[in-house]
Amino acid sequence: LLVFGALALPAHAYLFADLYGWWPLNILLTFAVAVGVLDLSTRGRDELAAAVFVIGGALVEYWWPGVALVIAATWHFQRPTGRTLVLVAVALVGLCAVNLNGWALLALPVAAAAVVWSPTLLRLRWAFWLAYPLHLLAIAILSALMG
Repeated sequence: LLVFGALALPAHAYLFADLYGWWPLNILLTFAVAVGVLDLSTRGRDELAAAVFVIGGALVEYWWPGVALVIAATWHFQRPTGRTLVLVAVALVGLCAVNLNGWALLALPVAAAAVVWSPTLLRLRWAFWLAYPLHLLAIAILSALMG
């Protein structure tokens, strides 16, 4: 996540310079912060996990609601309960506030259904890792060429 998030930084900063420049850092780094929080929490390093959440959440795309959503969704898919679904819903409401619209709430029925229906999907190990930075680079090049 850190490597491919860093690879995506130049294109991401170029594409969104008019909106906010280099900050917040791209979604792969949002995922990296969430994974760091989950890993530290699992190891019993809750204070450090909280610090990574607070500091990292201030630096990444979708801020704390984005990090919280990844964490809540992970907990929900590991051990689905009504409580974890509520945590997902709260994170989605936070995401709606960041995005200034309610579209993120459409993911809630998917999260609820995914615990009872989980289709087997083909996984191409490097497809996602390469697709994110490469699609940003392609859009940045097209944007530069079109002026």
